[in-house]
Amino acid sequence: AEIKGIVKASDINAMMPKFRHQTFSSPLRPLCAEGEERELQDLIAIGTFGHPIELPAGERAVGMMWVLLAKGDTNGFFKSLKGRLTVLGNMERALIERMLAYAPVQHIATLRTMLAWHVNDLARVRFYQCDIRQAYLSALMKRKVFVKHPPGYMFFARDDGHLDYRTLGPGETAPKTVMPLILALYGSMECGRLFWEVFVDFHVSIGFRTIPHEPCFLIKTKPNGDFIKLSFHVDDSAIASRGEDMFETYKQELGCRFDYTLSDLDLFIGTRFNIDPTAGIIRMDQTEQAIKMLKNFNMYGCNTSRTNTPVMPGEIPCLADVPTDPVELHTVMKSFAMDAAVGSMNFLAGGTMPQLMYVLKVLSKSMRAYGEAHIKFAKHAMRWVAGNLGQGLTFRAGFPKNLQIFTDASHAGCVDTRRSISSIIIKMAGNTVFWKSVWQTIVSHSSTESELMAIDKGATLGQFIKFLVEGMGGNVKTPISIFVDNQASIDISSNPVSTGRNLHMHARYFYVRDMVRCGEYKLYHLESGEQIADLFCSFKGTSNFSRLVARVIDCAIVVIDPNGNAVWIDTHMG
Repeated sequence: AEIKGIVKASDINAMMPKFRHQTFSSPLRPLCAEGEERELQDLIAIGTFGHPIELPAGERAVGMMWVLLAKGDTNGFFKSLKGRLTVLGNMERALIERMLAYAPVQHIATLRTMLAWHVNDLARVRFYQCDIRQAYLSALMKRKVFVKHPPGYMFFARDDGHLDYRTLGPGETAPKTVMPLILALYGSMECGRLFWEVFVDFHVSIGFRTIPHEPCFLIKTKPNGDFIKLSFHVDDSAIASRGEDMFETYKQELGCRFDYTLSDLDLFIGTRFNIDPTAGIIRMDQTEQAIKMLKNFNMYGCNTSRTNTPVMPGEIPCLADVPTDPVELHTVMKSFAMDAAVGSMNFLAGGTMPQLMYVLKVLSKSMRAYGEAHIKFAKHAMRWVAGNLGQGLTFRAGFPKNLQIFTDASHAGCVDTRRSISSIIIKMAGNTVFWKSVWQTIVSHSSTESELMAIDKGATLGQFIKFLVEGMGGNVKTPISIFVDNQASIDISSNPVSTGRNLHMHARYFYVRDMVRCGEYKLYHLESGEQIADLFCSFKGTSNFSRLVARVIDCAIVVIDPNGNAVWIDTHMG
């Protein structure tokens, strides 16, 4: 009670011992015991387990473990300590095929696309977030699974036939009996898949429909234009709704099948949302996640001077910066967890900080072996994050709901392999909904060839976003504009005549040529200094970065002026 509402939940989690037996010497043990007992009571109440029995012949008993987690309120302050009992799913790997256990997850661009499509109608469209409590336990197991008793506790049948539990005494061992698992307890191999099936089947039964290109999106519409759209990730849903009566009916139907909480869209999968219907603005940031990363690397409150960009000035670290002496290499790598750093920054880059994409491309080549130069490069990017806390994406109303695609490539951008980076940014109504930066799989012979590969990637991803919008009930105007800063690649992609110099190019890179011919795409030249996709495949100085990045994280579109030139219009400039 003394720390509730005062200490951040992330700080409590940082103090939490890794293993349950270590909590007995921790001041958090009373809270841990309370969380464990609440969990056992809840699991018994909903019928998660059958009564203890002897393990049937030929069957295998699966162990369970405790996962302890501090839960925070909407501001991130400690609210309660959750004790979650989970199955040791790693013990089941040989018992079920991986694809049968696979649970679909939401594509990261789905929610942003839904927000961008409706940002022009915030006066009538409301956004909510919904969390299904004990989600997996709403699904029945399909396989026979027998679990051991929970660590530190034992189940038993009372005289009245009901299941109960008690704490094991000092030195007391758990019984040899096992319990049949009735519900899809967290940790079991297919628990996520079972919940996804139950969740989708329920919504289909009440009139929702699925869409082909996103298994975690559901939509229900009425002839009068009212709708409910769900973009969900496991048990968390972001909902766009128009029509109060329709939504009230949905809440009643949902409550008959699931135990859930509902609130205005505020914090969803680590991203904070601030929606202003009057101004027609949606702001998104991952400040809490950024602070968590910085604290994990002891860089919270670090010196952020001379970090105007996430890319450190000077030479990009490469293979030559990796120590050749095995002992030195081991010492350097032990001093810094590069995999954790890249993973944390990748989560931020994929969510609301696309500025980190080029940094991640550089570091991604050095995950298994890196030197001091790579560590300095990563820490510089973290200092930039520390100096830009609160910065994220801004969606604004005002522009037509058109798709615009920007592609670029850095020819031979890797000094070690001479491979290039393909960079793609996709905007909907001027708002950035998708971005990607990937190393090309082959070495290109020229900058034109590398640009052609980037255009191909942009065209295929553009189709995905188009299909996504159409599945959401929208209509994308064609031809869709693709902006490129290499005129030769535009000529090749728009003209069916190939010169002898292009005979070696793979046929797949002329996919876009057919798409242009049938009116799906139209390519335009955009000057290199105005190409926002350039940010994710190269670094050309602070001034260039600052000018272009504002058009990525804020609302801006390109229009074709009377002279045929591509010109930016920035709403954030007023």
